[in-house]
Amino acid sequence: MSFRCSGQETSRFPASQAAQAWVERTLALLTIDEAIAHLICPEDRNYRDSDWEMFFKKVPLACVFGESIPVAIVQSLSRYPLLIAADLEHGAGSQLKGCTDFPWSFAIGAANSPALTRRMGIATAEEALQNGVNWTFSPCVDLSLNHNNPVVSIRSTGDNPERLAHLAGVWIRAMQRGGLAACAKHFPGDGVDDRDQHLCTSVNSMDLQLWWKTFGLVWRKVIGAGVMSIMPGHISFPAYEMTAKCPVRMPGE
Repeated sequence: MSFRCSGQETSRFPASQAAQAWVERTLALLTIDEAIAHLICPEDRNYRDSDWEMFFKKVPLACVFGESIPVAIVQSLSRYPLLIAADLEHGAGSQLKGCTDFPWSFAIGAANSPALTRRMGIATAEEALQNGVNWTFSPCVDLSLNHNNPVVSIRSTGDNPERLAHLAGVWIRAMQRGGLAACAKHFPGDGVDDRDQHLCTSVNSMDLQLWWKTFGLVWRKVIGAGVMSIMPGHISFPAYEMTAKCPVRMPGE
């Protein structure tokens, strides 16, 4: 199966036709309760094995998130293969004990080496899968435009959209070719103001023209790289919201 963006084929996902057929068949057989439960991704709070057993009896989960999940146990409790997610922003060692802890993304931007970025992505995927993790909430593709922003900072590869987009694409393709699903974050783009989006709604105050040249450029290239998922942030985007009722065209259209 391949991902297409703007009519062009991008990176191939590690899914055979048989696997894709299984996905479609399984999706069609889900009950309403199962379909709803598959929208939920609870975070591990150092739950006991008995807690997980109770959760799965009540809710047929398809995804869990955390750094100390008993993977074998939760997989055995689920009717379907689970997505096991973790925040591996700077390697599997970001959350998984005994794994490689790479420098934060800001160092990736400083090095500006696609080869090193690719090696990091490959290593992250290998170590993640060895620990049962198959989905990472990374990379962070926000632009570091405000040094007072409490969220982005060194989690970003910098303030250069072209460089960030290129390195993020290399990173995403390396992880996904290794079998680890990536998640780019945080749409529509954090790092402009000085608010913490985990505590309140932050604001991307750019006009549409500037957004398309910066964050818009990044998102188009990240999606074009075939990223398997995107995480929205608690971020308002007034310039878009005020024109949302009108057709919004991309530059050049």
